[in-house]
Amino acid sequence: MPDARVVLNGDTQLTALPLTERQREVVLDEVFLVPPRALFPDAVRPETVGALASATGLSVAETVLRLGRIVEMSRGIETIPSPEPAGTLRLIAGERWDWGELPTWRAAPLVIVVGEAGRAFSAAMYLRQHGVSTAFSPQ
Repeated sequence: MPDARVVLNGDTQLTALPLTERQREVVLDEVFLVPPRALFPDAVRPETVGALASATGLSVAETVLRLGRIVEMSRGIETIPSPEPAGTLRLIAGERWDWGELPTWRAAPLVIVVGEAGRAFSAAMYLRQHGVSTAFSPQ
């Protein structure tokens, strides 16, 4: 994985982001609505932050801001603390969740989201965005 201290600007290569290739693909697909490589292998893919901004109609500044937040939120998302603390919860990505349980998830010492890798990463990021700072998605 690239160095976490990368400086984001219009010339920054997307491959320089401190995200795995799978994480980068999920972010491009779900956050920036870039057609997934698996479904559109011949589609031109943005290679830099500036090209991503141009492809999405966002300013480079807004694209940099969003990517910075994503990188910060995803930091350590695949490294589950060991040993797992008592009260660890496991959620399965792709199953229907009872969102009334969100306060319980926020209070849990650890929430592990399992399932298909891209889906689990996306679900853990969503939980982190909604206040479940202890959400993790193992590789």
